Formats: sequence, C-alpha cells, structure tokens
Amino acid sequence: PDPDPDPDPDQALEAAVRRRWAAQAGGGDSPMEQELLIVDLGAGCGLLSLLAARAAAACGARARVLAVERERPVAEMAREIFGANRQALPNGVTLQVIEADSGALCMGGALPRRADIVVSEVLGDDPLAEGVLLALHHAHTHLLADGGEMLPSAVAVVAALVAMPAAADLATLRPAGGGRH
Repeated sequence: PDPDPDPDPDQALEAAVRRRWAAQAGGGDSPMEQELLIVDLGAGCGLLSLLAARAAAACGARARVLAVERERPVAEMAREIFGANRQALPNGVTLQVIEADSGALCMGGALPRRADIVVSEVLGDDPLAEGVLLALHHAHTHLLADGGEMLPSAVAVVAALVAMPAAADLATLRPAGGGRH
C-alpha cells in the first residue's frame, strides 16, 4: 500500500522519534548519554518544535529541540511561546531558539553535532521558491546524521500544462466593469 500522502504531523514525528530513540538505545550508549537532537528549520513560532518536544516526551526520550528561525521578531515570538510551555515538558526535553538562516548552520557553532531528525515546514504553495530546495539539500548534506530522518522526506510537485494567449492578445484584455488596467 502507498504511504499516506499527508500523514498527521504528530504521528509522523512520534514515529520518527521512536525509531531514532530505539536506534540510539541499540547503539550501546548509556541512557544518560543518549539524547536525540531534533532541528526544526524555518521554525516560525515553533509549532513543529513543540510537537517534536511533545513526541519525545511521549516516547520517554531525552531530546534537545533546536528551532531555527532567521526572522528576529518571529524568533522572539517562538522564545515567548516556548517559555510559556516549558513547564509542560519533562526533564530531559529542552527547547532552544537559534536565530539564524539554516544555510549558515554548521557543526561546532549552534549545532553541537549532526541532527537525528530534521523537521521543516518551509514549504508554501511553491516548493521551488525561497531557496527551499537549497535549504533542504544543505540540511540533508550538512546537518543530518547518518541514518537520520527528514520530515517531510519527500515533496510532490503537481503541475498542469496551460496555454497562454500571445503577449499581444494580453493588451486587449480589460478588467471586469470596463475600467482600464
């Protein structure tokens, strides 16, 4: 069967957290050394970051969630929202806002190591706009750990061929009501 094209973000995140947490536990690290690193690119006000933190808590995982947002006012809003929700998180699950362009992230700076999970919702109605493909390629190449997961993991672009009248014909079009354009 085909996977659900629009999985519920809560379920997808929790499933990814469970897989990565199980992979770490099977790696021989002591429980105190295990911690998932989850990076939310283009975090906005931090909704996906909060969902990731909630998914980690539901799995009993220790996790550090980094919300990456380049716009200062939006990053400040995320900090306020995280502060208001901090008490709902168990010990071992932390949220942090990083005010930066995701393309500028690298290990050793704000990123302590490669991420176990990278989440994003930077797609609007045009996945080819705003450098989305470059940002996601950078994340996959430079920010994601071997065996890590990106959510979403694929993008489907649906297009339809259309015919446009010749440019000369456009000059004869008038707005409704007979006004000039």
